[in-house]
Amino acid sequence: MSGEQEAAIFTAPHYSARPESRPEHIHNIVETVDRYNPDNIPVLQEYIQEQIANDTYDRDACLATLKLYQFNPTLVDSSSIIRVLLLALGALPDPDFSLCLCLLSEETYTDSNVAKLIELQQYLEQCKFQQFWSFLDSDDGPRDLLTEYPHFERRIREFVSDTVAITYQSIQVDKLKSFLSFEERGEFEAWAEAHGWAVDESDASVINLPVSKDNQPKPAIVQESLKFDQLTKVVGYGRLA
Repeated sequence: MSGEQEAAIFTAPHYSARPESRPEHIHNIVETVDRYNPDNIPVLQEYIQEQIANDTYDRDACLATLKLYQFNPTLVDSSSIIRVLLLALGALPDPDFSLCLCLLSEETYTDSNVAKLIELQQYLEQCKFQQFWSFLDSDDGPRDLLTEYPHFERRIREFVSDTVAITYQSIQVDKLKSFLSFEERGEFEAWAEAHGWAVDESDASVINLPVSKDNQPKPAIVQESLKFDQLTKVVGYGRLA
């Protein structure tokens, strides 16, 4: 076996490419054995705050931080965990949020704030968008957790919009507005224009979405398999007839 073949077997593939926004010192932590050094926790926590502030997202750095918490439970910072979960939630439809949950301790997993974010994620995964916004702004909702992440709602609306775009060719305006939950006058109209949505010329209560390969009806293809022993029986019955 050649050295290249051995490397192909024993080198684990990277989960994702390096984000353009990742600084060199963070890259050296994430891509080396330094990712297991607890002394790097403060550096990674600061980097998570930068992602929140700058609307960037580095999945591998976030997962590396949670992994360090897993190995060093006395160094866990609950605020950083919430920030990571918010970033991962904003990355839907990627499965990052579920990956993050797998790295949390049982105590953290049952934390009330974490539980609220899990509930938000379930609404989104089930496409219960109206319930998502209602819970977010309810008395028991996690609205206060979004204080330092002003880009969160835009990321969620992008996910909702992408989901709607692969599901519908046309949809009631009121229904779409409830899915996106815009409050300021003109915000919905600007969003619709930016996404190429147009009010139907014959019915102003309907919005038409661009036709794509995803939202077109597809014919059902039914394939039947017939085993050889079944075929011989059919032939035999034909002879008897």
